[in-house]
Amino acid sequence: MKDKIEAIRVVFARKRKGGDDEDEEGYRVRKKQANESLEEAAPAAGAPRYRRLKRNMTFKTGEMYPSGMPVMTYFPEDAAYTIVQIASREGRVAIRTVELHRFLTGFQAPPSVAEVEEMVDSGMATTPTGKRCRADSWADDGSPAWPIVLGY
Repeated sequence: MKDKIEAIRVVFARKRKGGDDEDEEGYRVRKKQANESLEEAAPAAGAPRYRRLKRNMTFKTGEMYPSGMPVMTYFPEDAAYTIVQIASREGRVAIRTVELHRFLTGFQAPPSVAEVEEMVDSGMATTPTGKRCRADSWADDGSPAWPIVLGY
């Protein structure tokens, strides 16, 4: 499945650079098909879960991705940031984990200081995705516990 995802990314990278002649409608149809393929392939690719943008994202390059665009999230060892792969974008974006709830569906707002201290004391915590796990570990979906994200 990872090969299928990479092939989809290559096709869209070529389209953005003007590599193939295709009308706008044909491009939209292929983009929709690629997003559906990514959605099917996401669990097999090791992504914790397939998400969507909550609001429009505009980059310095002028690229704009509308709300509802599918994305995949990856949690690296440095839990302060989460890697976000937008379905039809060649590169990845790093978003602060405490701000994911503002940009993507399926994420919770960070807890208060008192709530995090209670998590640390009890030994059980929640994650940005709402899963429960030990306060010093990662949940089964790959998301870190809030105490780890916030540096406790």
